[in-house]
Amino acid sequence: MGVADSRPFCYIKASGARPSAFLGVKDFVKLFELDYRSLALYRVSLGGVLLYDLAARLREVPTFYTDSGVLPRAPLIEQFQGQWSWSIHLLSGAAPAQYFLFALAALCAVAFLVGYRTRLATLASLLLLISLHNRNPLVVSASDQLIRVLLFWTLFLPVGAAYSVDRALAGPDAGPRGSNASAGTAAFVLQICLVYWFTAALKSDPVWWHEGSALYYTLSIDYLTTDFGRAMLAFPGLLRVLSVFSIVLETVGPALLFFPRRPWRLRTAVVFTFIAFHASMLPFLTLGTFPFVCAAMWSSLLPPEFWERAGERLGSPGAWASSLRPPTSARRASTAANVLAALFFAYVLLWNLASATAGRVGVPAQAEWVAHVTGLAQVWNMFAPYPKRDDGWYIIPAKLEGGTEVDLFRGGAPVNWAKPASVSALYPNAYWQKYLEYIWLRDYAGARLYYARYLCREWNAAHGGADAVKTFDIVYMREDTPPPGHPEPLAESVVVWHHDCTK
Repeated sequence: MGVADSRPFCYIKASGARPSAFLGVKDFVKLFELDYRSLALYRVSLGGVLLYDLAARLREVPTFYTDSGVLPRAPLIEQFQGQWSWSIHLLSGAAPAQYFLFALAALCAVAFLVGYRTRLATLASLLLLISLHNRNPLVVSASDQLIRVLLFWTLFLPVGAAYSVDRALAGPDAGPRGSNASAGTAAFVLQICLVYWFTAALKSDPVWWHEGSALYYTLSIDYLTTDFGRAMLAFPGLLRVLSVFSIVLETVGPALLFFPRRPWRLRTAVVFTFIAFHASMLPFLTLGTFPFVCAAMWSSLLPPEFWERAGERLGSPGAWASSLRPPTSARRASTAANVLAALFFAYVLLWNLASATAGRVGVPAQAEWVAHVTGLAQVWNMFAPYPKRDDGWYIIPAKLEGGTEVDLFRGGAPVNWAKPASVSALYPNAYWQKYLEYIWLRDYAGARLYYARYLCREWNAAHGGADAVKTFDIVYMREDTPPPGHPEPLAESVVVWHHDCTK
């Protein structure tokens, strides 16, 4: 049969001149090959998201990351910190120390984006991100989880091999060209697939596969939904189709990356389909950086042929995109790196299986610390097993020293018990949205005291005398989502906390 690389990976002899639909070893390896230009685009895109995320959090440093904010270090450590959580942000509860760490993280993110000492910048960005997330887990979302996981696997990828300062400093003939395949690239590609496969596996409720009402319930979560999203509720038939389409795409789409016939065309189509899928959420749902992280992630999978065709079609303006194809061969990952990547992927697979099998299969308890220390801990349960069927909004009626009643949640506006026209507009950003979602949950009820104390400090620092706040209630207006076509029930007011600022 010739040399080993020409043997089929799974071989069934084709009759006549028809080519086999099964892959040879070279073709199989090519499925996990990542082009250096795509990795450069991924590096720049993910670096941009890192910088945006840091900039967006910067204005909330006193609120979320200091002892004068909503979660001081002492209650965090006593009530909410996991056994293996670690954070250098916990070394100080003062704002200047946090600003210093933010500046350091920004410098590392810039170095990562431009590809300067890329692997070191990747490691530093990952460690600082884990530390930041562990400082206040109540503002951590699925997007943050995904960025951590991607940065971990990026340690095994040659993302600085093209369009980077590292490449420029190494000289025109130094370093690898073209594309790269290793256990690290295979683990990275498969990790992307796991995100969607386990998301689909956990969406076990009939609203996804049988009823097709999942998007109706998703767009009924008022604190996530935009005006455009609410308008979509008027099209139940379209929402049913899109509900089924989304779960089918999450199940089948990643598998198409491994289709053996015309793989580069199909892979390109899959990449842009998923980028469009996530971009399509932006007008309808407030999901923070999640769609942008996903777009950056998928850009890494653009095949070499995409760049070559782009160069051919665009002519000289696109020549830059196709200028890095070999002649020279790529430097391969070391055996140690390949073994380490394979072991970590096996670990991640077991970790994800635990979420899908209710713990019947999974990582041994003695090894769970690895995921928490490295940032690999992951659960892809977005809108699973079904979207929330209840939501609500906050009202914080406060009695001032002069007898006036105001709503602290709306900056001192008169108390209005009617449902707001846009609940999502009440939240300054995705971090506040996530935090206030957490403190409604019973497991995080212990955080309400510190939110209440924060409200007292913030209001009374700006208002004195008769305008100082005396007492207030944190009220959650809980609202159930009825089945499609049923009338909306009245909201139930739930007092989740009463606070006296004079004590």
